[in-house]
Amino acid sequence: VSEGARIAHEGLVCFARHSHCGQLLVCAGDRAAYIWHRSTRENTGSTQTNSSGCNCRQHILNDSNNTTTSSPFTQAHLLRHEHVSDMFVRSAAFTPRDTHVVTGSEDGLVRSFHAASGSLQHTFAGHRGQVSAVCIAQETAASGGCGGALIASGSADSTIRLWDMRTGKCRHTLTASASSSTTLDTAAAAALAVSCLAFSPDAAVLASGWTDHVVRIHSTATSAPLLLTELRAHTDEVFVVAFSPDSTWLATGGLDASLHLWPTKSLSPTQTSANAAPSPSFSFQGAGDEVVLSCAFSSCSRWLAAGVGESVVIYDLQTRASVHRVAPLSAPAVSISWHGEEIVLADGSPEVTILHARQAQPQAS
Repeated sequence: VSEGARIAHEGLVCFARHSHCGQLLVCAGDRAAYIWHRSTRENTGSTQTNSSGCNCRQHILNDSNNTTTSSPFTQAHLLRHEHVSDMFVRSAAFTPRDTHVVTGSEDGLVRSFHAASGSLQHTFAGHRGQVSAVCIAQETAASGGCGGALIASGSADSTIRLWDMRTGKCRHTLTASASSSTTLDTAAAAALAVSCLAFSPDAAVLASGWTDHVVRIHSTATSAPLLLTELRAHTDEVFVVAFSPDSTWLATGGLDASLHLWPTKSLSPTQTSANAAPSPSFSFQGAGDEVVLSCAFSSCSRWLAAGVGESVVIYDLQTRASVHRVAPLSAPAVSISWHGEEIVLADGSPEVTILHARQAQPQAS
């Protein structure tokens, strides 16, 4: 893994995410969000990739002493968040066709912006606490929808809201199951919050990480979302959930310094109906202070990049081992995005760092 560039912002950045096509990058943080467009002059290189944009056979495992290069992105639009004074925009997501960007902020509002112009399209109001996470799924017949975009937002008000992007209306409000409250004292139950969200690639399942150490799995393939199961391997707050692009794995990480990999087939309604508690297939455990706040899969789903303490660790899911570590960072990576051979991370500073995942050269015999 080699460092390619840094993108400077006026304020602190706590979130970064590629668009689905990889030509756009949204960065969110102190009172605002920005959309960056990839420069048309960028040399994309000659590395051969498959249709998903990731080299599955040989990947980046070697260090490089290359100096920092110019950024491949040029700033295009500032996404203005009116009345967000001294507050952060905590999360952002592109619609499946990259036409819009949706953000969640500490003022409790979800907003959608036109990606090409940066203009505000709609404001979704309903949460009574800050919005810490948003994600978007393209509804299909399999997910019970009619082809529109479905927005999920998680909040400090202990709820997840599902929004119809076309109408702006809230379809459903999801809460923690009643059984979970017995594991919390009164103060913790009152402070129960959603930390992170992720839709499965087929939009049939929504995973959510909560401050009560639980990952909750809801089915969104029916007209009324159903709680399928609760994953209870973590011993502290869950800060990241992510599905692999091939739908094989769900990765979860948190303040207990652990990173768990769950087979998604164990989360299906047929597997969870027997009330058997799912278990992770395997886990990675960091040192006591190496909290896991972010992770992202490569496009081919073989590799997983995770923010582990003040470093980024690359895991090979075939060998189930860590194969590379980028350290030290100035602070823990609170957000990681991986597209093709490019990893973008935000650590709460004014700069976003771009790492290059390059094809490894064959070793001489």
